[in-house]
Amino acid sequence: MPWRLKEKKYYQEASSLYSNVIKDPSADIEEKDEAAFKFAVCLQKLGRIEDALASFLDVLNGRTDHIKFEADRENPQALQPTLFPEFYWRIKAGVEAALIKEEQKDWMGALTIYRKLESLGGPTQQEFHETLNRLKKEHFLTEGF
Repeated sequence: MPWRLKEKKYYQEASSLYSNVIKDPSADIEEKDEAAFKFAVCLQKLGRIEDALASFLDVLNGRTDHIKFEADRENPQALQPTLFPEFYWRIKAGVEAALIKEEQKDWMGALTIYRKLESLGGPTQQEFHETLNRLKKEHFLTEGF
């Protein structure tokens, strides 16, 4: 079996395991956030960039309990955000989502994500503020930011 096919198989198996943790009602929010982040990384490695982005955004927005429900993604008002989402995984997921948006040259999308990251506060708040300013200057963006 060629190396790439073997690698793809491992990412598929890993994503299945992470998906099980996300769906497990006994898993706490930190476990679900970590599993959802790693699930998104597997999707990204498999070339499923839009699915990975959606999963990263679910973690960022504290919605890991709802990742398994595709219908919920179509109706975001039905989602109830977690009251105390786990900060570490939210930051990691947000950064990955913003980097995907930057790769896609979706500057407004990246700015929206960095703005969300900045609003979380914490020790990285200033870094995200500076990133927002840098992107706005580099790409001449002013609308609403």
